[in-house]
Amino acid sequence: MNRYAICPGSFDPVTLGHENIVRRAAAIFGKCEVLVMNNENKEYLLSLQDRFELCRAAFDGEENITVSCYAGQLLDYVKVRPEAVLVKGIRNAADLAYEKPMSLFHRKGCGTETFYLDAEEAFKEISSTRIRALLAKNGEVGAYLSEKVVKLLQNKL
Repeated sequence: MNRYAICPGSFDPVTLGHENIVRRAAAIFGKCEVLVMNNENKEYLLSLQDRFELCRAAFDGEENITVSCYAGQLLDYVKVRPEAVLVKGIRNAADLAYEKPMSLFHRKGCGTETFYLDAEEAFKEISSTRIRALLAKNGEVGAYLSEKVVKLLQNKL
């Protein structure tokens, strides 16, 4: 069975930190699927479709990275993909505390394993929440988002 990575997330918006984790997962597993999803506990700046388009732009031309979106539950998505593993980026202890119960849920629910990649030091302080706060105040976000994403984002806001 050829394993491949799925990097699920809301990506509101996709940051350089997200991009780094996805590219590292693709290098490790040979292929990575970015899965843009909704989390019912979050309020979004961008629609699911807009977030999907930003992710497509971020990874355009990278043959071993695909982008999909899914409005259902992650467990249902991975249940029919036994060759997939989940990959999550971890910036700090709070991220790990949040991700650990979900990892156990997915392993117990359908046998899907979760791998954690430590965020690179340069990206540990980047979060979509902080980016949205900057955007709300017309702040500069170019240091945290790729050029492709910044250009597209300007058209969406």
